[in-house]
Amino acid sequence: MRHSEFCYFWKDRGRRFLGASKSFFRYYGFSSLQDILGKTDEDMGWHVEDGPYRDAEPEVLAKGITVRNRPGQCILRGVLHHITCYKWPLYDRGQIVGLMGVFFDADKMKKRVQEITDTSYVDPVTGLMNMRGWFDALFTYDEQKTLQKRRYSVLLLDNSTYRSVGASYGPKFAQQLLREAADNLRKTVGRDSTIARIRKSTFAVLSYEKTEAEAEERAQVILRSLQTIHKVGGSPVTLAYHYAIAHSTEQGVSAKNIYHVA
Repeated sequence: MRHSEFCYFWKDRGRRFLGASKSFFRYYGFSSLQDILGKTDEDMGWHVEDGPYRDAEPEVLAKGITVRNRPGQCILRGVLHHITCYKWPLYDRGQIVGLMGVFFDADKMKKRVQEITDTSYVDPVTGLMNMRGWFDALFTYDEQKTLQKRRYSVLLLDNSTYRSVGASYGPKFAQQLLREAADNLRKTVGRDSTIARIRKSTFAVLSYEKTEAEAEERAQVILRSLQTIHKVGGSPVTLAYHYAIAHSTEQGVSAKNIYHVA
């Protein structure tokens, strides 16, 4: 617990600190246990409002309740941070002797979520991944190949009539066509597959495979499904998709060149 990456702490029945994890000390910039030992939150003076946590802790100590996801604010090096805290009782021979808790910096969590869901990985037209997001996924698949021996394939699909359709019906119609194709792909590819629009009318599908024949059969199913699109926004269209496929097991193929091999 002392070496956990999370900010754990524990207190006696008087709500005084007895110890904490190294992450706790690192978060607040403390060098030793003596900085907090025997002190309460109010002694530390790091909460803008003492009430939320001061009022909850006696309930934990007296009634044995568990506090979950309790929001609060703390001051860290002159900056106000939003945190969320969990606390629960500590027992010895059936008696509550103190409490233990852990808190998370909500501001840092929000920032991390934003980084993970960065819109720069998303194609604004189809809602699929873009080239950047696809390459990020590709290296994840390749890592699984290295660590877990999971083979995968890259399927590239291109609509050779996209340019002529766009010229005849205009850019808005062409974008609607792309969205229609993206929806079709979402319904057709397997759960272990990721899809991206990597340029114009070219889509890329990453899939795990057991055999090359399995991947080829999946490609045919996807192709036939795309070719069932005959109307977009009520207007008739004739589409011509073709595909190329590369397998991670092919000689000389790696994550760095599999896109070009396909």
